Amino acid sequence: MGDYSDSSAENRYPTFTPAAPTVATASQAHQPPSARKRLTFSDVIDEQVRRRSLGKDAVPLREASVRKYRRAVAEFATFRGSDDVTNVTAEEGEAWKLALMEAGKLSNNTIKQRIHNVRTVLTWAHKQTLKRLYSNGNPLTDIEAPNYETVSSEDRAFTMEEAAITLLAARRETAPELRWLPWMCAYSGARINEVAQLTPEDFFQLEEDWFYRLTTGGGKKLKNLHSRRTVPVHPELVKEGLIAFVIGLEGPKNRRIFPPRSQANISEWLRGKVGLTREHLAPNHGWRHLFEDLCTVGGVSDAARADITGRSKGKSREGYGKTQAMLPGLAMEMRKIPPIPLNTKGPKVS
Repeated sequence: MGDYSDSSAENRYPTFTPAAPTVATASQAHQPPSARKRLTFSDVIDEQVRRRSLGKDAVPLREASVRKYRRAVAEFATFRGSDDVTNVTAEEGEAWKLALMEAGKLSNNTIKQRIHNVRTVLTWAHKQTLKRLYSNGNPLTDIEAPNYETVSSEDRAFTMEEAAITLLAARRETAPELRWLPWMCAYSGARINEVAQLTPEDFFQLEEDWFYRLTTGGGKKLKNLHSRRTVPVHPELVKEGLIAFVIGLEGPKNRRIFPPRSQANISEWLRGKVGLTREHLAPNHGWRHLFEDLCTVGGVSDAARADITGRSKGKSREGYGKTQAMLPGLAMEMRKIPPIPLNTKGPKVS
């Protein structure tokens, strides 16, 4: 299953400065792609953004995704010396791939993603022009992806010692995202960008248990349909003071609790101030892997684990957390997850 979330990998590479894009004229902007004499990569992306936002129940492209595609095509356009999307060749794609590999600045996995992103934009152009463009198929289809060594789930996950160091460091912070998001991810397996979108009104109490909703309402973005879910608040979060913090927030209840740059702030804080610099540790997904292991240790059912983390089970839904009637059972499963020991013997956090 893919992962749309920001891995912070791009922060390890030099910032790319693209050449100034060619802007379509006003008359061209209102023409369908197939009617334009010249079509740029930006034209295609702009049109795709427009189409994805149409309709009453549309699912617009995520801003992060749009940025990802723009960055890839800008790099490719600079390499080939043209932003004209109508005359891309397979030879240009292959030469770009080899140039990136020979430069040695990006991982082969990142290069694979760059090629995939450009290929996606070319596919959009193909469809937007009703297949008039690239009638013989996407020119980058046969570009062979670079080989690369995969990183295991264990290597990406927080160790118990790293988790303790991080949670203790977060306890000393006052910035809301640094104080609470590591704790929330540790006890939910949620992606940081998911919980970073929460508002006070997303939290609610049912009987003795607290929950929060991860939805696409109010302009929030989630990975897919399965990512929409209701998550029980683990008892350790209640003890830590999360609910008291949320209840005590002033201002509109539909205003987001955490700043837009929360994910990047946490990554920089973790690598810098906290000092966890292990190469393969994933500041975002590392909690997700650890939480799944804690679910196994606690004996949480597969159905509950999938619903809490927002994963697709690939079969009939067992029912946890899909209606309010099932939430007490989901909370019961969450209580099985053991607390993360904080009596670490690791380095002190200043």
